Amino acid sequence: MTTRNKPKPQETEEKSDAIVYRKFGEGDIEYVLNNLSDDDKAKLDAHPLDAELLWQMSDKALELGFVVTQKWDSYSKAWQGTLTCNAKGVLNTGFAVSGRSSLSGGDALFVALFKLFYVAAGDLTQFRGSSPKRSNIRG
Repeated sequence: MTTRNKPKPQETEEKSDAIVYRKFGEGDIEYVLNNLSDDDKAKLDAHPLDAELLWQMSDKALELGFVVTQKWDSYSKAWQGTLTCNAKGVLNTGFAVSGRSSLSGGDALFVALFKLFYVAAGDLTQFRGSSPKRSNIRG
């Protein structure tokens, strides 16, 4: 078997627009918007889950440096969608928002995206230090 050395990438003078993420464990993460207000819950419930809108919002969160995850949370027996901004040097670095739902993973993710884009208008920093522990499943 013959092995070859991989060619080294050429150094360029152009600045890259690539997102650079912090290493695992580098810096703290603060979860914000753990509970929606009654008004925000009503607005959330008034929006039917739309798959195209869900993908568009997920794509935008990724572009802003968020890591988007969905999983089943055995502890709360519900789906969980989480947006964690671990990108370096962007507005929301070090912040995360999550949503839970007993309906579906997509609905849980929609709750988190609703918090990011509709409640926070893309800026989670304004909620720093103001989020009590979660008190309900959805919202």
